[in-house]
Amino acid sequence: MHQSSFENMKEFVQSNFKNLDSKNKFRVLDVGSLDVNGSYRNLFDPDFWLYEGLDMQHGKNVDFVPIDPYDWTELKTNTYDLVISGQALEHIEFPWKTFENIERVLKPSALCCIIAPSSGPEHKHPVDCWRFYPDGMNALCKHANLETLSCTIIEQKTADNSFELWKDLVLVAKKKKPKEDSNKNKNLKPISKVKSKLPNNFSPRYESEVTSWHPHREFAYELIKDHKPQKIVELGVHYGDSYFTLCQACEELELDTQLYGIDHWLGDKQAGLYGEEVFEEVSSYNEEFYSVKSTLLRMDFEEALQRFDDGSVDLLHIDGNHQYESVKKDFENWLPKLKKRGLILIHDILVEREDYGVKKFWEEINENFFTKIHRGCHGLGIVINV
Repeated sequence: MHQSSFENMKEFVQSNFKNLDSKNKFRVLDVGSLDVNGSYRNLFDPDFWLYEGLDMQHGKNVDFVPIDPYDWTELKTNTYDLVISGQALEHIEFPWKTFENIERVLKPSALCCIIAPSSGPEHKHPVDCWRFYPDGMNALCKHANLETLSCTIIEQKTADNSFELWKDLVLVAKKKKPKEDSNKNKNLKPISKVKSKLPNNFSPRYESEVTSWHPHREFAYELIKDHKPQKIVELGVHYGDSYFTLCQACEELELDTQLYGIDHWLGDKQAGLYGEEVFEEVSSYNEEFYSVKSTLLRMDFEEALQRFDDGSVDLLHIDGNHQYESVKKDFENWLPKLKKRGLILIHDILVEREDYGVKKFWEEINENFFTKIHRGCHGLGIVINV
């Protein structure tokens, strides 16, 4: 911890956080907090702050060591009033992933302050990858959807001449507020399509015009590869992009997996109503390529429950009606059917619309289940039934 960095962080804290209330302590997360030669902890009065340190190794001043350095599942979304980091970013191989995590754990409109060198000699700990300029920091903010408030190399004289050596770049950024639902009090339309992108290591043979699941296809393939499920159930097949991804993955990986796609194939106001032609297309494709291992059940989700024993399903994908009560009911009805260590996938957990309750339900079950998120497009939540 060189002196210019400490002084810059001190100035930031004193300028932006005044007249704090001891009854409602602010939570601050220090990314790269390991005390090698000092820390920022003393800048945060414990009467007003709850200081927590995160690093990639255990040691002095470290409270959290995430299992995955680029996916901090141990920390909940929208948790911190402030995220800080100093002399850490240059040692992170993929700093854009770190910015994604910082944006996720910040509360809406909360600040982050990142201090990193724009100059200086190589100093591996255990690696030394980067030096940063304002344009680079702005690009990282843009990537993570953070709003840059200031980003400058702050010159100051210090007794240890640390500014002359490192020329610290100080970034102050803010998490953006969620956009208000533009469809509020209007006739709601189905969610917009996304640009389809082919995966690098998985080439889907089936692709419809409904693209919202396309960003998750390669992830689903890797998930099947890792977990090798014996029985898969999907609630809400629609055109079949997700379902046939799972079918193809099981086939290519030569797994002896039985798959069941359940839908009434009528549509709804959220996804859009459609005619008999959708089921005919899906059924025809399933019959031609996957009839041995795949079964389509044209019925309501509750009606299908009796066809599956408790503790028999390895992977359940919930993608039916997206109203809060519907997704909650589907989850609670089908949870007993899942094996221990089985997985539940829940689609559209990041969609913020008045008539979509998946995000609200997802935030609730985070309190009681071990969860992860695949963030492509509208979001895919993963629940592990431990």
